[in-house]
Amino acid sequence: MGMNMNFIDNWIYQLDDVLAVDGDALPVPSDAIARLGLADGVAYTVVFSAALAQAGGGVFEIAHVIGGAGGGYTLQRGREGTDAALWPAGTLVMATVTAAQLAGFGGGVDDSGWVTLEPVGGFVYPPDARRIGGVVYLRGFKWIDLAQLGEPLAQLPVGWRPAQQFYATKPIGDRIRRMSITEDGIDGAGMIFIDHVNGPTASDYFEFDGISFPVG
Repeated sequence: MGMNMNFIDNWIYQLDDVLAVDGDALPVPSDAIARLGLADGVAYTVVFSAALAQAGGGVFEIAHVIGGAGGGYTLQRGREGTDAALWPAGTLVMATVTAAQLAGFGGGVDDSGWVTLEPVGGFVYPPDARRIGGVVYLRGFKWIDLAQLGEPLAQLPVGWRPAQQFYATKPIGDRIRRMSITEDGIDGAGMIFIDHVNGPTASDYFEFDGISFPVG
């Protein structure tokens, strides 16, 4: 299906009902859909997030809403390196412009597809990464041993590294862990670390899904 990407100001709503992983219709008020004017091929990018209003964001999903014949529409889930997720009622959904779209203005967007990063120091569970235009996305639910906290776990390839030190903090049960990536242009650039922030120290999983950053 071809699409003509459109943009709209101040289109932000809460889901009226649960949106399943395979859900193909937006549970939002009918007037919200009407505002999009979804003629055949007219498309919008929307983002689902439980933390749109929080600094630093959180887990999110990008989707495309594409108008069809007869006033219907198609909801394409898990776009631009994100995965389709189950979103509860009350989740915020917003029409927006994504980093990958901005990076692609004026030309096509290069998409590397998902690749497994090079492990470092004997780490056996490196996350996957994907570069779309000028943005790198991470994914994976990986086991981090206690002894590996604060040690380099994997390295991003040249051209995939942030211009400045990058941080992303996530809760893991009753503890908080922080991922950091060393900036480009230094020795050890592009190294990924997981650090303990607070709560009980223990081996546990870390979720890389939903983490993205612009390359330097």
